[in-house]
Amino acid sequence: MKSTMTEKQKVKKIEERFELIKMKYPEMAHARLEWSNRMTATLGRAWPNRINGHHLIKLSLPYLRLNEYAETEETLLHEAAHCIADTRHKARCMHDRRWKAVCVEIGCRPQRCAPPDVKRPPRCARRRTYSRRMTLWAKVIRYIKAGKIK
Repeated sequence: MKSTMTEKQKVKKIEERFELIKMKYPEMAHARLEWSNRMTATLGRAWPNRINGHHLIKLSLPYLRLNEYAETEETLLHEAAHCIADTRHKARCMHDRRWKAVCVEIGCRPQRCAPPDVKRPPRCARRRTYSRRMTLWAKVIRYIKAGKIK
């Protein structure tokens, strides 16, 4: 069944859910939620304790557009679990048992990745290419190894 919610409705509902999480869990009191149009490789990202316990959660707008509200809500809970677990244990919990326990507590799947049926946006067609710039010393060392300089 196709969702009838618009993007704005989904964003508003996710932001309301985020405010409820902030009220329920004191670890999230100073958290911020941001949206990204550039995130096409991941559904969301959490930066726990970024600055003095102020967490940052970024969610992907391309994934929000392609998927149902429930999947974006699940991502929000997943990222919030990172922030809560890291604050409680004063360490990066990643996807370990402590993080999984928080997932169960807040009501999300304790899984590292989204299910395979989640629609993924196409990656950016233009890939960045990085050229390796040599420093002067790297060039000198190359010449010495090649026997051009003694």
